[in-house]
Amino acid sequence: MTSVKYYPILKWRSGEKQALKELPEGVKKEIAPIIEIVDDEEVTNVLDFVKELNGINKIYFDSSYIEEGGGVDYLESLISQAVLDGVTVLPVLTYDEFKSRSNNFLEVSSELLVKVTLPADFEGDSYETIFTSLESWNNNYDLKVSVLLDLGLVEDRNVANRQFSELKSVLNNYLRKTSFLNIVIGITSFPDDLSSIPSGGESFYKRYDIKIFKALFNSQEFNDFKEKLSYSDYGVTKFTDSEIDFSKLRYGILPKARYTITDSYWILKGQRDNETKEWIKNHPALAQTIYSSDYYYGEGFSPGDYDIMERALGHIKGNPQKKIGPGGNTNWVTNAVSHHVTVVVNELSKVFDLSELT
Repeated sequence: MTSVKYYPILKWRSGEKQALKELPEGVKKEIAPIIEIVDDEEVTNVLDFVKELNGINKIYFDSSYIEEGGGVDYLESLISQAVLDGVTVLPVLTYDEFKSRSNNFLEVSSELLVKVTLPADFEGDSYETIFTSLESWNNNYDLKVSVLLDLGLVEDRNVANRQFSELKSVLNNYLRKTSFLNIVIGITSFPDDLSSIPSGGESFYKRYDIKIFKALFNSQEFNDFKEKLSYSDYGVTKFTDSEIDFSKLRYGILPKARYTITDSYWILKGQRDNETKEWIKNHPALAQTIYSSDYYYGEGFSPGDYDIMERALGHIKGNPQKKIGPGGNTNWVTNAVSHHVTVVVNELSKVFDLSELT
């Protein structure tokens, strides 16, 4: 069985990076983060960050979101410099990038993760062509291929049923006897638009992502290659405030808290008084709501949960004189990621019958 079963997808932003640093060693060793570079960051800065991530054995970088088609060039520079620095980072390519540029990584990487979108584009290559090409490469070169089957956004039961059926079909018809190093199932059910949640309100979004993976893993028809299956998601930061059009916001960004629970993503929004512009519900109020709820996992569950506890109390635990502020959006992204990653690692430890990690 492959040692790593969770590939969390995180953007190259301050909150997500801080969360990775803060995770306890027992959680770090169970994840292989996929970091999405969305802007041209200095390669040396990226590699300096990787060097600080003690305890994470595998880290991947995806530069396909860099604008104007410069992503693969950037990724080549990153991987090549990593080799010179003695740092292990691994490339993620879309299937189209793989077709045109995969040879460029033969001398500088030991593994390649290729994203294949499900369902496949009807105007693009067929599944037969895609997986035959990847399998041929995997068998002929020392650079081994892992496949990320990207099911995209799954927000309701109808889409979940369709994508689950598509996923099973692809696994049965094209991947059952392949020799890929790993097959990663990528899904997200975290909404990409939170505008439907009113100021001061909250909402719960079903976690179809993990439900689909558990249903797949528990299906008897895949017993023969379950050891190759791993899980990936975008957690709670697929949608971020940096993607908001600030010109359309009358009162700026409202405080938000994202908290993963057993069956849902729980999202809470802050609120201002329309007349006085004073906060009715701010970050400390959101922290208090989570901390006092039955959903709270406990202060010892993750670094994010500990921080939520102190934000709710308004002071350092055990020292009421040492006040602590509400925290900003970056702090709350860190808390959300830290908590979510720990939740999923523990869930997968049960799915794969491993020992509890916290």
